Amino acid sequence: MSLLADNGKTSNCRPAFVCLLLFSLLQLPRPQYNLPFSVLALFLCGVVSLSLGQNDKAQRDRLIACLASLILVTALLQAMLGFVQALGLAPQTYGWVLFTPGASDVMGNFGQRNQLAQFLGWGAVSAAYLYATGRMGRAATGSAVLVLALMMSWTGARLPLAYGLGLALLAWFWHRRVPQDETVARMARVLAWSVLALALIQIFNQQIDSVLQAIGLPIHVQSGSDRLLDAGFGARRRIEWSKAWEVFLQHPWFGVGLGGYAWHSAWLEAYGGWPKVPESWLFTHSHNLIFQLLAETGLVGTLLVVGGLLCCLLPYFRRGEQTVDNLLLISIAMMLLGHSMFEYPLWYLPFLLMLVIICTLSPAKGWTVQLSGRFRQVLGVSAGVLALAYAATGILPYRQLIQNFTPRNENTLQASLDNAKRSLKLSELSRNPLWSWEADLGMVNYLQPDGIMRDLQLELAERVARYQPFPTVLIKLSILRALNGQAEPAKQALTMAIANYPDYTPVFQHELARYREPELKPLQEMASKAVKAGAAQGGATEAGRLAAVMTVAAPATRQPIF
Repeated sequence: MSLLADNGKTSNCRPAFVCLLLFSLLQLPRPQYNLPFSVLALFLCGVVSLSLGQNDKAQRDRLIACLASLILVTALLQAMLGFVQALGLAPQTYGWVLFTPGASDVMGNFGQRNQLAQFLGWGAVSAAYLYATGRMGRAATGSAVLVLALMMSWTGARLPLAYGLGLALLAWFWHRRVPQDETVARMARVLAWSVLALALIQIFNQQIDSVLQAIGLPIHVQSGSDRLLDAGFGARRRIEWSKAWEVFLQHPWFGVGLGGYAWHSAWLEAYGGWPKVPESWLFTHSHNLIFQLLAETGLVGTLLVVGGLLCCLLPYFRRGEQTVDNLLLISIAMMLLGHSMFEYPLWYLPFLLMLVIICTLSPAKGWTVQLSGRFRQVLGVSAGVLALAYAATGILPYRQLIQNFTPRNENTLQASLDNAKRSLKLSELSRNPLWSWEADLGMVNYLQPDGIMRDLQLELAERVARYQPFPTVLIKLSILRALNGQAEPAKQALTMAIANYPDYTPVFQHELARYREPELKPLQEMASKAVKAGAAQGGATEAGRLAAVMTVAAPATRQPIF
């Protein structure tokens, strides 16, 4: 397979490449933080798309077969890691397997249950494809599907139930279009077995757990069906969708820029008048692809992305395109886009790259342009070298960031000296434009708001808060604003902190109590009032969080739009 072959003076530009190029150019004048990281990631995806677009049918078939094999092997590896997590053995793997302290969460090394569940779904579809094309036997396929379905259930994710419905509909449509195609029929049968296995395991998950415990395996996990009736399902998501819609209405054409939603979400949580479903973490994303695009890229960017997706994906459904290759690709696209309606997998490069590959390999017709194979070759090699160089040169800065990100809390001279050294290292790292975002956030942890370099400290806190309004950032921004004579903006920052992070309210009170300056008195009273209100309603409970939030946030005057 020659993706970058030096052949001819023209190139085939697929719709996926054109859309990626236009979207990158649209975002280029609005760099996120110091560097246009999003644009660079999109550029990398564009190079991949341009390279893959040169494949003929034979090369395309071989690529898809290799892709399916790689996905299945990786999915089974992730399933094995999930089994280690379910057994509670992950803490004993010396950091090689992720884990949640005190819990047996099944999340693989993705670190998030829904992302693992989706990838395991890719694995099941890949197994069906490999069986249909004669590359896997019946026993191996059935075993692989059973393992993947079991682990999808153990993640506790609810979306696999929707994936199963989507796979059933796609298999039915494909088989109905080409009832005489035996390979499609074979793949449809395995997909039907996958959906059935997933449904049965979800339904009988508790009984399966009991059997495993009876033979000595300490496994107790919730399935997605067990969590279907959990209270509050989707309540906060609907509020975030409504906030994203409001941000879009305020910035309708080009949005607030990639990465800009977090600050607006935090501000609207405090002052937007939406119903309160308090949670103590930062919502950098509205948990819906369309609303997020509307908020951050406006109508222009959203139409470009949605139009590009339709242009690339609808041709899969044209009569005559119902092959097992296309069924594999459109099934993965269904899971990706379905997941994107409730979370944000496409904000992680592996998932985004997979969608780019699917769109590039679409049956959609491309355009022939005067772009030589030599140019493509140079472009692809350059992008690959730069990507490898970025990964290689990032090892040392990453270690430096991890080692120095959190200050020592001991009240000793040695701890103070160590903290000074750590903050100095972060300051040096912040000069590296590739790491300034993370280094600046780490430096905020070391800020001691006082009269020395207060203006520089305030500038740093303001800059970080615009994209990363985490609890420490907001409380220190509030203090610095107050000490700088900005009384109302200081209250605004503290209001945002309490409204978005009610569990941290006692921490805010403790931090503010360290100061004797009169400018901090109003902030101390706000924090004290919130702590008392929360404690009166149970502290770290839903009622306690709500009580703390409502001491500062605007009262609810409207309902979620959706």
